[in-house]
Amino acid sequence: MIRFCVWLLLACVGVDLCADGGERVLPGGEQTLILKNRSPLTGRVNGINNGQLVFVVEQGGGTLEYQVDLDDIERLQFPGDELLSEIAWGPGAKSRDDLQSLLSALYAQRSPYLRLLSDRELAAFVEYARLLDEDGDPLMALQIAKSILPQVSDSALQDRVYELLLRWSYERERFDDCYAFAVGWAEARQGQNVPSDAYYFLAQLSFERRRFDTALWNALEPIVLSKSHERLDACYAYAIASCVELTEYEHESVLRQEMVDRGLDWPDIPELANYQQPQDLSIFD
Repeated sequence: MIRFCVWLLLACVGVDLCADGGERVLPGGEQTLILKNRSPLTGRVNGINNGQLVFVVEQGGGTLEYQVDLDDIERLQFPGDELLSEIAWGPGAKSRDDLQSLLSALYAQRSPYLRLLSDRELAAFVEYARLLDEDGDPLMALQIAKSILPQVSDSALQDRVYELLLRWSYERERFDDCYAFAVGWAEARQGQNVPSDAYYFLAQLSFERRRFDTALWNALEPIVLSKSHERLDACYAYAIASCVELTEYEHESVLRQEMVDRGLDWPDIPELANYQQPQDLSIFD
């Protein structure tokens, strides 16, 4: 729907305070609205209202205001995308303070439109969340990561976000959140090449809650299906410990032998220390 407006537009400039009290000013200018079934529009975004993006285009002495369904939008492109190339590590990287200032300004400018951004922009905000976490603001980091997650289409980037969410929630003993993120990660992959981290946390949290059947099945998933060897020793250990608690000594024996055959050592996990040796030593006779 289009309606005519008679007001003038101010320049759209993103500004954010830097850590040293300065400001990082992003390039002004018009945005480009890339649509799925029609030519792009050039103008200025003016928020989201009732599931529609409000986009204003100058025409003659006045303006046209478009209200576009979000499902009809491919991407919203801001000026200054070249700034994303500054987000890098290595000899040519910016200082940490400059980098965080840039990411803060970009996030303030674009966070209302996460659904309409590219994976490259979303990856930059994952980096911003990581920096915030390292600088002692884990709650803001968690909020950013949670807001990004539903918008990510790239599976590798999705894995990075889930990994961060799992680690943050576990380290802060938010175990219900951690369990929910692990389940979400596994469901997002629909059983295909689910990273070991997801099932490792599910197995660990289930074991700690004495849900040994659930812990066993979650620990077995990466052992049988995952191509990754990360945390595989821990998954074996939780599977073995669960077998002991369930008195499944025959399965315990098979898993212990598999650990030996695969060259895996017993992991240094305090709650599993008492399970390192077989409960029934006759199984190795």
